[in-house]
Amino acid sequence: MFTKSLRISLIAMLMAVITPQALAQERINPVDDCINRIARVVYHTTHANRHIAGRTIEIIEELDAQGAENEAVVAAGQEGKVAINQRSQAAAQRIHSIVERCVASLQEHDAPRAAIVAVRQAGMVGAEAIGESARRNKVRINHAIAIAIE
Repeated sequence: MFTKSLRISLIAMLMAVITPQALAQERINPVDDCINRIARVVYHTTHANRHIAGRTIEIIEELDAQGAENEAVVAAGQEGKVAINQRSQAAAQRIHSIVERCVASLQEHDAPRAAIVAVRQAGMVGAEAIGESARRNKVRINHAIAIAIE
């Protein structure tokens, strides 16, 4: 529809308009920036947990199809669950660090108490979401193990 040079020009114009607004908004509302960073950690961690569980389930199904011993199937599932735990714990630590840095920065700039509470609540909700993701994906792995060893 558009030529390549016109497309590049449109993108450049949009970037010239959007970027300063985005930067100004971050300066005006650091609470949103903190919450967005927490949300990104949650998003990436839940996606990674889903991927780890999916790959672990594939391995379990392959082992089952090959007629592997039950111990091998259980061990493969356990490895996946350990990987999910490690990933989730690291993400929870990242969220804790983000919250602590954000709260310190907000207190330094005399932010309203409600802003500090909002960041702390976002951290708690994020950590709970990661924990729920880990639990749900470990249940998926356990289900695959149960099917394979029947």
